[in-house]
Amino acid sequence: MAAQQSGFLDRRLGLFASTNIVIANMVGAGIFTTSGLLMADLHSPMLMLALWLAGGLVALAGALCYGEIGAAIPRAGGEYAMLSEMYHPRLGFLSGWVSFMVGFSAPIAASSIGFSEYLYRAVPFLFHNPWIALDETKKAYAIFIILVFTVVHLNGVKFGARVQIISPSLKWRWWPGSLYLALVWDRVILHICNGKGLRRYRN
Repeated sequence: MAAQQSGFLDRRLGLFASTNIVIANMVGAGIFTTSGLLMADLHSPMLMLALWLAGGLVALAGALCYGEIGAAIPRAGGEYAMLSEMYHPRLGFLSGWVSFMVGFSAPIAASSIGFSEYLYRAVPFLFHNPWIALDETKKAYAIFIILVFTVVHLNGVKFGARVQIISPSLKWRWWPGSLYLALVWDRVILHICNGKGLRRYRN
């Protein structure tokens, strides 16, 4: 109770869990979605990689700044506490509302919509509903995934950390498998996803 009254939180996350949370935040639906959009506009893999490198350097600079400020102002509250302490409480207040309305809500919505779109491409039969339009079904799945992770994190910091540890590990295991499937079994997968079945492909 004293820790909460003084503006501090219990340190329940270790280095491993914290690292996986950062990885899960950085490597998500956005990187899979924006890659195709970049290639469609740039038409140059090298230019896209150069932009990724530049973005990574900017992100690294921001992470170092957050680390230094967080060490100097070890209070709960994130940007609200930092801006209130360094500048003025009103800036912290405005930052909190901007983060709530735009900084977090918009990326979460975009990521969930991207997840729903990829889920549709992978298993389209889940979206076939004669009573609901396809776009509405995609939105429903996007809302559902947000609710799932909301419930996960409502169960406590440690439980949410376990899920965040599992999530990146699944991604590292999925990537080699997806590359293998794309290079070796691409025609088979397209045949099955189009509803024609494996037996008809063999015939």
